[in-house]
Amino acid sequence: MPKTTTPPSQETVTATAVAEHLAKNLGGKPSTWAIWLANDRKPGRVNRRLQQVPGPGRPRYNAYMVDAFVVEYKQAHPEIDQIKKRSGKSNEQRFVPHISPLTLAEGADPSGVLFVVPKPLASFILTAAEARNIARRLIKAADEIEEVENQ
Repeated sequence: MPKTTTPPSQETVTATAVAEHLAKNLGGKPSTWAIWLANDRKPGRVNRRLQQVPGPGRPRYNAYMVDAFVVEYKQAHPEIDQIKKRSGKSNEQRFVPHISPLTLAEGADPSGVLFVVPKPLASFILTAAEARNIARRLIKAADEIEEVENQ
């Protein structure tokens, strides 16, 4: 009897293996991707990013769909490869704060600048003067670094 192979549509991997694969290829920690996958699997989720293979037991994913997701994710976030090249590390965390205005027209009282730091998670509401002061200090520090590096 000839040996049969599993068709590509049937090749599946565990959620743990997917988390490790995503961490290796996209950066971050496997534990972070495992949480992301668990959140993506929640019942009622409308826009799933990575569909699991239906069936009983622990969640499994189609290996080819996982690879397609990695390619799509890298295309949507081209900075991933640049960060890896600069740092030499694939799992380095980048500082990407959220900054947005809170205006009186939107119902904020008082108005200000929402500044959210991702890790450790902390949020601040700054006055316009405080936000400008921080911006000036960041620009000054960046200018000093560039001066030294360009000498």
